[in-house]
Amino acid sequence: DEIQARGLSFDEALRGVAAMLHQLALLQAVPDVATSGVGLDTGRLVGLARAIDAETLQLMYQIAVHGRSELPLAPDEYAGFTMTLVRMARFRPDSAAPGPAQAKPQQGAQPVKASASGSAATAPRTQQDRADKPPQPPTASSTDAPTGLEFSGDWPALVRDLKLTGLSRQLAERAELISYQNGRFSLAIGQQDRALGERAYVDRLRAAVQQVLGRAIGLDVTVGETKGASVAALDAAARASRLKDAEQAIHSDQFVRELVADFDATIESIKPIQ
Repeated sequence: DEIQARGLSFDEALRGVAAMLHQLALLQAVPDVATSGVGLDTGRLVGLARAIDAETLQLMYQIAVHGRSELPLAPDEYAGFTMTLVRMARFRPDSAAPGPAQAKPQQGAQPVKASASGSAATAPRTQQDRADKPPQPPTASSTDAPTGLEFSGDWPALVRDLKLTGLSRQLAERAELISYQNGRFSLAIGQQDRALGERAYVDRLRAAVQQVLGRAIGLDVTVGETKGASVAALDAAARASRLKDAEQAIHSDQFVRELVADFDATIESIKPIQ
């Protein structure tokens, strides 16, 4: 959560995790190997290397490496990063499977090996395999599952509630809602704003929307024709309307008209009072 709040890279975080796991594996294989450049002191590294068995460490390294490659496929980097950590916490090689009872495979069953992504290779299901299977997500009928807020359809109102700054804020304010269906937002930005459509800004916008709604959403941003329905366009139109009203009020004011007529004055600028 802190990584997301500070706008840091989840890809870089997974790279750091994989680098540390690599260093731990080297420590297990060659205890005298150098331990510099991983951000942890030697004592802590040695303690971790002793606490994690070699097979689990290798599996965690593979999960971290594959987790980085799967980040672009995840709903967002936050989800991809946390799911990678969940795999590390839940999946173990057969020889390191947690639990008070180590069940033996049934007669004739093939051994089940954990794959690099943390899933089991195809093989007959054993009691141990079922025990290690992570819990399934709650179904739609679960009364305990948080549903979050429902989007009202008012994109400008939602944008004003977002906790965003910088270019991600500009993306939110310049984007127009094209459609919203089944939890997925489709937004459009003009050609002049195409630089705002970079993945990093889109991911931060998605995370901010999810924080407000309290649930996972999908979000797509395309470059195309806009119709002036963005927050930035609406605010600009409102400013133009206030300026027009102010100009009419000034030019129709009797005192101002007398100043112009009597002293050959010129109105240089008009600024509406907020």
